Amino acid sequence: STLSPSSAASDVYKRQMSCRLSRKRDIDSQLSASAKKYFERKGCKGVRACVYTDENCCRRAEIYISGSFEYETAAVTTGLCRTLECDFELPGITSANNITKLEFDEIPPFSAEVGSYAALGSSVCSGDTLETVESSAGEHYILLSDGMGSGKRARLDSALSVSLARRMLFSGLSMTTAQRIINSVMRVKEWEESFATLDFLRLDLFSGRAEFLKSGAAPAYLYRDGGFIRIECSSYPAGILSSCAPDVCSYKLFDGDVLILASDGAPEDAVLRCSSIISESPDLSAEKIAFEIGSLCSQSAYAEGGDKNDDITVAAVKISRRKERMYI
Repeated sequence: STLSPSSAASDVYKRQMSCRLSRKRDIDSQLSASAKKYFERKGCKGVRACVYTDENCCRRAEIYISGSFEYETAAVTTGLCRTLECDFELPGITSANNITKLEFDEIPPFSAEVGSYAALGSSVCSGDTLETVESSAGEHYILLSDGMGSGKRARLDSALSVSLARRMLFSGLSMTTAQRIINSVMRVKEWEESFATLDFLRLDLFSGRAEFLKSGAAPAYLYRDGGFIRIECSSYPAGILSSCAPDVCSYKLFDGDVLILASDGAPEDAVLRCSSIISESPDLSAEKIAFEIGSLCSQSAYAEGGDKNDDITVAAVKISRRKERMYI
């Protein structure tokens, strides 16, 4: 049968709402049996084990034993890594009704170090809000919003946008769905018109991908091999139009990549001048990179206008790839 345009749009919306709530889990019965035998050899009683891959392609192991867990955690984790040929973090351990549960999460092959810089403009309160969200071991978000205007009013809009986004992303909704809901909330607020830019970055540290969602935001940048890739935005801020599709793009990550998010108070030429600083000092921390970029942006803003009127917020994300495996 043929769907009407309205039905087709509704169907797409439902898929977007549910695509990340499905919690796909592929249970590996062979690895589950191997994990069970490993803990039985350690002397644990009443062992039950489940090894599965979750919706983010992260391997997890859930182990249940009777009684308390009285073993050296690091040694047990190392042994499980060798048994399953998979690198795991130290487990989370909970106990209830004489049953102990151990939850092991796979260590992702990539890691992300985040640094930030913030400087006030002419107002006593920044209209920018920046937050880092770690929804799981391999899924991290950087959320930046710039409220339109200045001072407390702009701060309220940007803080509301980031707060809503954080809650929705934690619940499993996609960035696109979060943007759509935030846009609707901005439109129905009872007081004056409210607009806010949305600059969201999702890091998948298992597959090694970065996904950008931009709604009216200033350009983002990907530093690689001595130069910057400019990630532009042609969409409108949240709250202006009843239907406001964001710009979304994705990039493969490599060891040494640096991702930059900046509010529109950061002059682009100042950001681009930092390529030499990053290339000449590859060991700089993400915090130091953000500080160097932010300082140059502040200096440039003063030099160009004689007075810095807009808030400046910079987030730098430094990507690294593990070169050694724990269980070998």
